[in-house]
Amino acid sequence: MISSRSEFMKTLETNNVSTKKAVVIVSDNYIPDPLREECQILPSTNFITKPDDTTRRVSPKTVVDVLEGKYKDQYDLLHIIDCRFPYEFEGGHIKSAVNINTTDELDKLLLQPATTDKRVLLIFHCEFSSKRAPRLARHLRNQDRAWNVSHYPALFYPEVYVMEGGYSSFFEENKSYCWPEAYVKM
Repeated sequence: MISSRSEFMKTLETNNVSTKKAVVIVSDNYIPDPLREECQILPSTNFITKPDDTTRRVSPKTVVDVLEGKYKDQYDLLHIIDCRFPYEFEGGHIKSAVNINTTDELDKLLLQPATTDKRVLLIFHCEFSSKRAPRLARHLRNQDRAWNVSHYPALFYPEVYVMEGGYSSFFEENKSYCWPEAYVKM
């Protein structure tokens, strides 16, 4: 058990995690909380269609609640990650979303360096949230687990969700939260 911040920093420096990615630079403010459970902020469901997909799901209505500030006091930074292709994103997306559709782009945004001094809320989606978004969310969770293996179950990003039904479901009921107010199918 790691009992001090300096011991934690030492394990990060000496821990040889096999990954092709660049080294994560950890903030001096980060101290892992081993008692923190995953996904405490948003009402969600465990949507397991495949053994390797355990990412919790949130409804488009919950995403609207997040956009309207309902959970703002429970996180410091929000990333809505649209995993669709750039032409789909440019044809219409949730106003505050960022278009990330490769593992390299995701690693650059969240792991080089990891955000460790803020409570981060991550909501992934693609067109239907059945393939691309779950794949990128799973990649992030695997990388996060690898970097934090020595002090399991602590994570850099415990609040990771996939939006049920993807952009297609969100757009149906929430066009006013999209820019432009359009939907380009894959």
